[in-house]
Amino acid sequence: MVLDLTSLKNGINALKETIQGEKEAKEITSNKRILNGLRAGVIQDFELSYELCFRFMNRWMKENVNPDFVNNSLSRREFYKWCSTYGLIDNVSAWMEFHEARNSSTHTYDEKIADQVFQAALSFLPYAEKLLITLEQHND
Repeated sequence: MVLDLTSLKNGINALKETIQGEKEAKEITSNKRILNGLRAGVIQDFELSYELCFRFMNRWMKENVNPDFVNNSLSRREFYKWCSTYGLIDNVSAWMEFHEARNSSTHTYDEKIADQVFQAALSFLPYAEKLLITLEQHND
């Protein structure tokens, strides 16, 4: 079964656009309220894109490896190791860092944590784009 990757593409594109908007805004304003709002948007788009990546990896594994593949019984690290074994990702440690950033952003609000998650979001974009390309190439 072919996966409809539209929502993943849209999520990654939203993250890319928000990151670009934040960079452009930094060049024309120093207004903290505006920049903080844009940073919050980047974090929100990161959270969404990360979840979409995870869900599409899971769907791909169920479709292409084993229909009974259930990630609920695996730790997130084990899940990413399986994804790496089947060529979906190539850096388990990076994906674990994104997972930890995603989790830290949803449980509390702290300026320092927000800064860390924002930096993770910036690092995440090329990994998400690479995953999308891989899924497109192996979507049959």
